[in-house]
Amino acid sequence: MSETSLSILFERLHWPVPFVKWRAARQIAKLIRSKDERARQRFIIWISKQYLESDCAMCVSIIEGFELSVFFEFEELREAIRKPSLYTDSLLVRMYPDSNLKFESWRYTYSTKMEIPSAHEARLFKGAMGSVIPLIFESSLKRLQEISGLPFLQQWRSQWLDIWRNNEEPYSDSPDYFFKGDRGSVGQFDVRQKAVLMSAYLRVLALAYSEWELPVHIATFKSMLVSAINRGVADFDFSVRPEWSKNLLELMQETDPQTFARKVWSAAKEEAGTGFEPLNIVAVDHSELQILELKIERVITSRKYDKKELQGLPFPDPPWIFLENENGEIDGYLDDKPVKPRGGLQCLTVAIQPAFYGRFSVGFFPDTLKFASPLLTTGRASISIFSDHLGLKDDEGTLSNLLIWQSDWQPVHPAQFDFTSSLTTCRSSSIKRFRSESKVSLPRLVRLRHGKRENAYSDFEISETVFVI
Repeated sequence: MSETSLSILFERLHWPVPFVKWRAARQIAKLIRSKDERARQRFIIWISKQYLESDCAMCVSIIEGFELSVFFEFEELREAIRKPSLYTDSLLVRMYPDSNLKFESWRYTYSTKMEIPSAHEARLFKGAMGSVIPLIFESSLKRLQEISGLPFLQQWRSQWLDIWRNNEEPYSDSPDYFFKGDRGSVGQFDVRQKAVLMSAYLRVLALAYSEWELPVHIATFKSMLVSAINRGVADFDFSVRPEWSKNLLELMQETDPQTFARKVWSAAKEEAGTGFEPLNIVAVDHSELQILELKIERVITSRKYDKKELQGLPFPDPPWIFLENENGEIDGYLDDKPVKPRGGLQCLTVAIQPAFYGRFSVGFFPDTLKFASPLLTTGRASISIFSDHLGLKDDEGTLSNLLIWQSDWQPVHPAQFDFTSSLTTCRSSSIKRFRSESKVSLPRLVRLRHGKRENAYSDFEISETVFVI
């Protein structure tokens, strides 16, 4: 790769589209793993030019997420980080356990002066919440403030003002030149002020650790929100889009909704593999003027519902289960808390979420990973992540697989829909055993959402129907 191409590749890490950053990071990791010394040296130089904590954090997160630490000496990496934080130090400790690195307050940058904003600055900071930066950052500091009584939120604004006034970073909240102007479109974008706000967030944690005696394990855990990529997810490539998930709009218009849903389920079952069948399907198809989202969920119920009852019921959400680690890794054992059958409609899947999601994958990787419920497992269950799917194993072997694909990729999508589709499968023998032992019905609940619009600049008018097949 030429020097110019290398420069272009590294500059993509500052693009506002997270998916582009992810792909650029993957290519950089590929070069470094191939022992390309120019790429390795260029990465060190590029890290040394970053002057915000969040940008340094992104670089170290890439090294940790793609497991590249073996290609860098601890000292050269530590010295290249101009703006260390509790986050970067926690990753260095994890990657280099023999380094004896300490969380030393003098290494971190923060201001002890409470900066007073102008009315305009106060409006900009408030307006950034939920638009420039995800609300979880505000919620994280708000929780610490409620517990401690200390001004975490005010300090966040103060640290932001200190960085903004001293670095002259531009304020913008929507890089609309990266997408066409469809009404109602939403997307995940990393505008420059997001990097400033995340850096200010890290400085608040450094101040709280150094001045307010916030325990280091709490401070470092809170800092994980700035992660760029989760280990395991870093090398994940989306599953190949199944043939049955294509041209769904055309298929839907050829028949009635029940027949349509049955055809999709049957086709997905054929591709599930011998001894497996679907538990959950989320399939999206769209054209410029129409969009379709089909959800089919295997549910538990002890009674039958008529059509009117179903239309009035909310589509059930699966119970949540968390992974037994705080490092954001997606592979590992599931939390052992039991899931018990309850009344009404209950999903036969569970929603699994790591402690945090890396910023690169937000909006492109599902918010929750749906796997077979522990009601179906034999012994403890653990997740493994492969290049094109995720798997759940128990004492009998593979219990459940999760395939994830994009029905399309664009920087934005309609606010009411997502382009991410998925298929969760389960071992048929486990479903059969559970049905026999529990004496319950396991119908397939369908939700069909269909959006239409007159032209590319109008809003979608959405119809929704729920039924059982």
